[in-house]
Amino acid sequence: MLRNKFVLLLGVLFLLFTVLGKAGAQRQDYQLAKDAVKNGDKEFALMHFSSVLKNDPDQNHRQEALFGMAEYYYLARDFPDSFGSLNEFLENYPDSKLRPVALFLLLEISENFNNDSLSKNIEKQIMDLKRIFLVFKEAQEYSFKSPLGLDYKLIYYIDKIEFFIDGQLKKQILY
Repeated sequence: MLRNKFVLLLGVLFLLFTVLGKAGAQRQDYQLAKDAVKNGDKEFALMHFSSVLKNDPDQNHRQEALFGMAEYYYLARDFPDSFGSLNEFLENYPDSKLRPVALFLLLEISENFNNDSLSKNIEKQIMDLKRIFLVFKEAQEYSFKSPLGLDYKLIYYIDKIEFFIDGQLKKQILY
């Protein structure tokens, strides 16, 4: 009886250390990705984001890692992989604050593929995101820092939306 309790205790301890070890490795992968971004090494960041996606079933940093990978592919002009990652991101995280950014990136990719119907559909989704009535303000601005360290800014005007990446106007949608 004592032996059975001892074996059970060892099993529980082993399981506990395995789970804690995995959680620590997941945090370590995400931290390594963030450190790589700070050091300007986007390739290593991609490698660690990929590891987070493979090894993080608990979803701790999956959203950031998936968006970071989509961004990396977008910046590398690997539009098919970026398109797939962005679609997965939008499907899995519909309420993310980065949703408008993901839609703008998808819009640019769809325009690059000359897919007019998809572009129109994405534009409609972007316009439907924020139904802001700017009564007392000329514009409403939102800024986001991405997992890869890019600065995104959206400015909603009464008649248009402007999308910036690192201070550069990338896209404008007129209502």
